[in-house]
Amino acid sequence: MVCSAQSANILVTGAANVNCPIVDVSPSTSVHSSVPGTPDKYSLSQNYPNPFNPSTTVNFSLVNGELVILKVYNSIGEEAAELINEFLPAGNYKVNFSADGLTSGVYLLKLSAGTFNATRKIVLLR
Repeated sequence: MVCSAQSANILVTGAANVNCPIVDVSPSTSVHSSVPGTPDKYSLSQNYPNPFNPSTTVNFSLVNGELVILKVYNSIGEEAAELINEFLPAGNYKVNFSADGLTSGVYLLKLSAGTFNATRKIVLLR
């Protein structure tokens, strides 16, 4: 089962709220690294809670505005959910992922933004 972006709620820390699938980024949001609060490195934090049931939160940071793809894969590499597939400005992000419709197990969370790629293991326990 492939979940849609509607399963995710995105919060841009210190900027604008984004509710999937509609992007609402205020014009005052800047992608320049000189803006206070803009991260100085890319990162994908471990989700919390982990293990989770039925939802979890994922934080990530972007140094520059990038096309961001955040997906969840099952243990055999099949895409289980696409949380984000859109251009996002530099900043700190928080994504709430609801795993409704997925079975218990180990999943991989993969973030791709420009040349940055990171993967985290997440565990769904029902």
